[in-house]
Amino acid sequence: MNKHILNTEIQNFINYNINSDINVLVLKGTSFSNVKTSEIVEQIELKTL
Repeated sequence: MNKHILNTEIQNFINYNINSDINVLVLKGTSFSNVKTSEIVEQIELKTL
């Protein structure tokens, strides 16, 4: 696991987008340099299980 995903700013982004359309997030991408959009999307998906 990428440890940068635990960054407070990234966790806030994940929680803010928990109900967002995943497809839109994938197409839009994110501005985080240390974490890939796919890693963030994976975390969002896991939190919604």
